[in-house]
Amino acid sequence: MSPIITIGGIPFYIAYLPISLFIAIACVFGFRIFPALLLGILISYINELHLNTIQTVGLSLSVTVPLLVSLFILKKRLGNRYRANITNRKGVLDRLLCLGLLYPILMQFSLYFWGMFTKINDDFQYYFSIKEITLLLLNLQSLTLPAVVFTAFFYHILRTVVSFNYARKFYINHISTFFQNQNRRQVTIWLISLAILIAASTSQSVAMSGYGIPAIFLIFVYGFISLDPTVITCLWSIVVYLFIQHNSGFIKQLEQDQLFICFSALFIVFTIANIWLSSMKIRLNKAIIRLSAMARRDPLTHLPNLQALAYDIKHTHAEPCLCYIRLFAIDKIEKHLGFTFKSTIKIALYSQLKRLLGPEAKIYAAPNRDVLILLPEENIRARLQRLITDLNLVKLTSQDEKVDIHYGISWKKMSPGDDVYQTICGLEYLATIKRRNHVSALHEHDKLVEKYTMLDIIKLNGIKQAILGGGIIIYAQKIDSIDGSHCYYEVLCRLSCEGKVMAPHEFLPLIAEFDLCSLLDFRILDCFLEQYCQHVLSHTDSVRYSINIMPETLGDEKTADKIIATFQKFGVSSRNFIFEVTEEQLFFNKHVALANIKRLRNAGFTIAIDDFGKGYANYERLKMLDADVIKIDGMFVKDITHNHLDAVIVKSIIDIARAKNMKVVAEFVETKKHALLLKNLGVDYLQGYYIGKPEPLKFSFG
Repeated sequence: MSPIITIGGIPFYIAYLPISLFIAIACVFGFRIFPALLLGILISYINELHLNTIQTVGLSLSVTVPLLVSLFILKKRLGNRYRANITNRKGVLDRLLCLGLLYPILMQFSLYFWGMFTKINDDFQYYFSIKEITLLLLNLQSLTLPAVVFTAFFYHILRTVVSFNYARKFYINHISTFFQNQNRRQVTIWLISLAILIAASTSQSVAMSGYGIPAIFLIFVYGFISLDPTVITCLWSIVVYLFIQHNSGFIKQLEQDQLFICFSALFIVFTIANIWLSSMKIRLNKAIIRLSAMARRDPLTHLPNLQALAYDIKHTHAEPCLCYIRLFAIDKIEKHLGFTFKSTIKIALYSQLKRLLGPEAKIYAAPNRDVLILLPEENIRARLQRLITDLNLVKLTSQDEKVDIHYGISWKKMSPGDDVYQTICGLEYLATIKRRNHVSALHEHDKLVEKYTMLDIIKLNGIKQAILGGGIIIYAQKIDSIDGSHCYYEVLCRLSCEGKVMAPHEFLPLIAEFDLCSLLDFRILDCFLEQYCQHVLSHTDSVRYSINIMPETLGDEKTADKIIATFQKFGVSSRNFIFEVTEEQLFFNKHVALANIKRLRNAGFTIAIDDFGKGYANYERLKMLDADVIKIDGMFVKDITHNHLDAVIVKSIIDIARAKNMKVVAEFVETKKHALLLKNLGVDYLQGYYIGKPEPLKFSFG
C-alpha cells in the first residue's frame, strides 16, 4: 500500500505507511503492546522481504526500539496521559517532536548503524547506507511524511475499532458536529469543491495537477479554521494518500531527487502547520465555552444569572414555571453588615433552596437582592406555599451571624415566545406589592402589574421632562462648624413634575435604573451655577457649597473634565466648592473614580466622602483615598446618645480622619444632645435638622 517513486533507477517509498500504523498502535495500547508488535513486524518482514534472520531482526529492532525510546520520552514530557487522544491540543508540540520527528530520525540512524555491521543485499543497500546526503534526506522524509500525516487517521480508526465508547463519542463530538444543521450547507460546498479539486489534481494533466495542489491546500486551510479540525485531519490523510498514490502524471515529474525532497517537505510542513492551527482552533473553542459559562454566572456569588436563565428556558422542551423569590430584609443586611455579607447570605439561601426543592429545581441570582427558580408546573402553588413555610423555619447563617429574612413569591408558567426579562419585571413588581409570606400567580394579577409598570413609565417620562425642561429646584442645607463661627451649604435637588414637587427618594431610584444619573448631575450643576452667577454678592463670595456626584457619573472617565469645563464656562473659581462622593463609588469602577477625584483635586476642588460607614471595607478605602472631608453616615449618629458602640465607631473614624488631616462632618444631627456629644468626640461640622432643614436656595445665607 505504501506508494513508491523511482529516482535514478532506485525505488524509494514516498511514504512508508507502516510507520504511522506502528505509532498509532503504540499510542492506543501503550508499552505493553511492544512484544506483540515486535513479533508481528518480524513475521511480516520474513514473509515480505526475504531477508536472512540477522537482517530481519535488525530491521525489526530498528523499527521498534526507536519507537519505544520516543514514546518513553513523550511519557516523561506529558505524564500518564501521554497517549490520551493524540490530536488533543495539550502536548501537540511534544507529540509532533517525539513521534513525528524524533522517531523517524532515530529509526533512520538505527538502520544506518545496523548496516555498518551487517552485509545487506543490493536491493536494500540504499536504506542502510549513509554514503550520500540525498539518500539520507529521501529515506528520512519517507519516514517523517507518514509519521506526521497519517498517524492521526490510523489512531482514530484503531480506537473506534477497539472501543465502542470511543466510537460513540467520536461520532457525537466530531462527525455529528461536522454535519450539524448550521454547517450543512457550508460542509456540502466544501466537500464538492474538494472532490472537484481532487479529480483535477489526480488527472494525467500536469498543468491541472500543478494548479490543483495549491487550491487543495487553500481548501484545507479553510476547513481547519471553519470546520471540525479532527475530521479535517482525517480527510487530509485520505487526500494526501490519493494524491501520492494515484497522481502518476504529476509524480512522474518529480522523479528527480531535489524536486521530490521539496515536494515531500511541502506536505510535511503544511501538515505540521495545520496540526498547530487545529490545536489553536480547539483552544479557542474551549476558551469561548469557558467565557460563555463565566458570562452565565454572577461575578460575586457565582450563582447562575439571568443570561443562564434565558439560555435554559430557550433550550428546555417542557414549559416550566418561573418563580421569583423576593427577600424583604436583604437591604438592611447590606446596610448594617456590608455588601459581602449580603452575597454570602444569598449563597446560603441557594444551598437551602437546593436542599428543599431537590435536583429538578434550577436556581438563579436575580438583579440586586432576589432569587429566581425554574420548577416543573406540577402542584406549583402548593409547592411554593410549602417552600415559604420551610424557609421561615430556616435561619440563614454567615460568619456565625444569624439573620431573619422574610420572603414573598410570584410565579408564571413560561410559554414559547414569552419575553424572559419582561416577565421577570412583572414578577418582581408582583412579589414586592404582595409583600411577605404571599404566593401570587402573575396571570391572576396581569392588570395590576401592567398598571404599576405603566405608572413607572409615565413617571419616568415626567422626570425626564422636568430635568430637561427647567423643572429642577435647587435646595440647600446648612452645614455648621462646631463652634458656629462659619458654615457652608450642601446643594440638594427637588423636581417640579406636573404641579408636584418630588423629593429625591421619589425620583432617584428611577434615575439610577434608567441610567440618567449623569444627565441629572450636570443639569443640577448648570442650574446652580446659573443662579450663583446671577445672585452672588461680594460679601457672600466666601460662602462654600458642596455638590453631590452620583456613582454612575463618577464612573465615567470624562466626568472630571466636563465638570472643570462647566466651571470655566460660567467663569466660576473652584476654591469655594466641594464635591461629595460616596464610598460606593470607590467599589464600582475604582480606577476611573480615583482618576476623576485626583483630576478634580488638582483643579482646586475639595473632595468629601459622603455616607462613610455604609457597608463595604471602609477603613481600607479611607486609607488609600486622598480626600479632604469625611461625612459620617447618619446610621451611626441617630442613636449615638444612647448607643455606646456608635460613639466608639464615630470616635475611631474621627481619629483616622485626624491622622489623614481630614475634616469630619456628622450627618443626622437632630437634637442639642447630639450636637454636644459629637462636639466632645471631636467632630468639626454638624449637619441635620437641628442645624437647619433643606430650603430653596437663597444667596443671602452668608
